Amino acid sequence: MLSWIQNHSQLLSVGVNAAMVLIWLIYLRLFIQTIRRNERSSILITRGGGQRASAHCMICNMSAQIIYVMSVTVSIRSDNGASTHPITDVRRPSDTGKGGDVREQTHQGPLQPGEMMDLGSFESVIERAYDSAGSGSLDLETGRYCVEILVMAHYASENLPIAATRSFDIRPDGDDPRIVPTSPRTRQIRSSRERKRLWNTLRDELYAD
Repeated sequence: MLSWIQNHSQLLSVGVNAAMVLIWLIYLRLFIQTIRRNERSSILITRGGGQRASAHCMICNMSAQIIYVMSVTVSIRSDNGASTHPITDVRRPSDTGKGGDVREQTHQGPLQPGEMMDLGSFESVIERAYDSAGSGSLDLETGRYCVEILVMAHYASENLPIAATRSFDIRPDGDDPRIVPTSPRTRQIRSSRERKRLWNTLRDELYAD
């Protein structure tokens, strides 16, 4: 055995070196994946406080760094079609007079890692969406609707705004309809093309006459 090792020492040395290189490449890949995972943004859109229309819609920053929420929009789909409404501003500044806490007037603002922003109850979110467009109201007690929440935010390591979306079905159930998520997870919008399209839409809204 010793003589075989001595006779093939050069080949064994090459094999050991190759194995070491392979191990280091695996560690390097894991290291890069960890860095990318830490730099990747993640926004959670969830329901809290029950399963009815009085339950609250919440946004949570699950990223490793701070995010700045820029825009929140609601898309409502029904048998009669679909419409999209901004709810970034909770109320108009004129509703509270001069001064006051700006955080009570808008859903814009920074969120630390693990911090949560309460958009209010689903019922109030829908009411504000329709009020912003002057579209009347929904018959939540009998109609069937699907509400999609879209959040856009700025993230330090990204050139384009980040975005996430999640949909909830509104199912009639007496005087208090049920709010049911259509998927178990929030969809993170990572496509550069889709994020650029959303940013262009937001920019047009911000600078519209």
